[in-house]
Amino acid sequence: MTQLTVTFDTPVCTTQIFAERTGISVRTVERLVEDGRIPILPKQKKTERTLINLIALSQSALDLYQPPKPRGPRPRKAVA
Repeated sequence: MTQLTVTFDTPVCTTQIFAERTGISVRTVERLVEDGRIPILPKQKKTERTLINLIALSQSALDLYQPPKPRGPRPRKAVA
């Protein structure tokens, strides 16, 4: 069984910081949030800053993770 350890300096970040860390433009991050592909914390007001939920995003990635299948020895070629 594969064991993964994920550490965070913070459980949430703004779209601007997320864009800087991932190298994605802020507008693309906003589109991904709108599409529901990046989870955010619920907002109480429309004017609140969008906070990306890094814990939920990591859990989603871990749920999709499939460890590579172990490689066995290669079959030998028959010599004629």
